[in-house]
Amino acid sequence: MPHIHCNNIELYYEQMGIGDPVLFLHSGFSRGILAFASQILDFQNKYTCYFPDFRGHGRTRSKSLEWSTPLHAEDIIAFMDILKLPKVHLIGYGMGGGVALYCALNQPQSIISITSIGQSGFVASMESVQFEPEWLLEHERYDFINMMKSRHMEAHRGDWQQFLRQKVTDWRTYPQLSNDQLSSIKCPTLNGIYCMRSMKKATGYKKKIGWTDDKVNEGLTYVQLKLGKKTMGFIEYAPGEASCRVVNADGYIVIHCLWIGEIGKGYGSQLIQLCIDDAKIQNKKGVAVLTNSDTAWSSSEKIFIKQGFECVEEGPYSFNLYVKKFDNSDNPYFPNNWNERLERFSEGLTILRTDQCPYLEVATNNILDAAKAINICPEIIYMNDRPKVMELSPTPYGVFSVIYNGKLISYHRLTTHSFLKKLKSVKTF
Repeated sequence: MPHIHCNNIELYYEQMGIGDPVLFLHSGFSRGILAFASQILDFQNKYTCYFPDFRGHGRTRSKSLEWSTPLHAEDIIAFMDILKLPKVHLIGYGMGGGVALYCALNQPQSIISITSIGQSGFVASMESVQFEPEWLLEHERYDFINMMKSRHMEAHRGDWQQFLRQKVTDWRTYPQLSNDQLSSIKCPTLNGIYCMRSMKKATGYKKKIGWTDDKVNEGLTYVQLKLGKKTMGFIEYAPGEASCRVVNADGYIVIHCLWIGEIGKGYGSQLIQLCIDDAKIQNKKGVAVLTNSDTAWSSSEKIFIKQGFECVEEGPYSFNLYVKKFDNSDNPYFPNNWNERLERFSEGLTILRTDQCPYLEVATNNILDAAKAINICPEIIYMNDRPKVMELSPTPYGVFSVIYNGKLISYHRLTTHSFLKKLKSVKTF
């Protein structure tokens, strides 16, 4: 595949497929085609796919080792002009999502649509210190260092430390987009969430969108897997330090949700592998997930066992903690004071909730209706951040609990009738 002279650099790219042009824009630690290997087969049958390596990355050559997200956007616009691509779709992952947004701002007439994965449009540099060369050497992260050396050798010419310093600087600086700038982007963008998608005016859906927007700045990633316009599955995950699951998992990625529309097609494996790859790029210790075979509101362990996850701890209410580790780090683990947590709410009816799931609004309204039927006035406590979830939740699930006189009624949505039945079984008349 060729290098082309573009904006004073020798930009390397790969091209395959036939159809409307789609530019795949990689993340900060990856390079062109490597970042989207799982998507090639699905896209090349309908689109002409372009996989450029950004300035300072992969096999693109430049005299200067300096680069930035806005400069990448300038390079991509020049690349489009040279290849005579008047209109393109952009799919950007991480930093590539930021590049896509800058392209849409600088040359809106050329952008048909944007799919931005793991990018909010604002600076979110939490944990960037863990990618400074000095930190990596001190903590002996030689696997990651060697990966950066080999993956970007042609671009940084052996100066991997300068490459990482430049990456950390960009991470802490860009994207710098105001709400007005983001609102000015008029091309279609892939946004929203899959759950409750037919009820976008519902309070639960709106709260979930707001929650997601806030948590993206803490490292949350939400990815939909699409075949044409149809969503075949989605995955949501976050750094352990920002997860809404009640698990001590610092240094890990924690999967919140995994949903698959058609079983047996490999979609679940693709989404899990995407998460694993992302965790490795972020230099994490591994990936953790909460499973429960007794309820559809939590993932089953079977698909994760197939992907090499192992159970490291059994928790209450049939919850198990599965982990795929990348090194010999300590396992993530559950707290050990579940009963004490329940005892805090020994009197009356208490609803502990977040906005992580759009159906939690329905769940809350159902319990309120059930409580009203038997003259109980519940207290609702919003757990707006991870410290609150870790302090209060009486189950590993974290995002929702109903407690009556110190007894757990439910940790997931029930119908009003089911809530009423459970309340009556423990209420003293």
